[in-house]
Amino acid sequence: MSNHETHLPKDKYTGMRTFDFAITPNVIICAAAGAVLGAILAYWGTTDIGIVGATSFVFLILSGIFGMFV
Repeated sequence: MSNHETHLPKDKYTGMRTFDFAITPNVIICAAAGAVLGAILAYWGTTDIGIVGATSFVFLILSGIFGMFV
């Protein structure tokens, strides 16, 4: 969102706004790109398939979380 106030109500006690955890195309695109990037970076360092798979999964999750804010 670009420098404008949202219309979501603030919480009474914390002052925080609600957040929608919907899976949008941004989340899917960022997660897929993160998984590919994680696989490339891990494969660059080692050929052990377990490490490459785990690294891809971690990058997928973290990139998907990032995609919620994009």
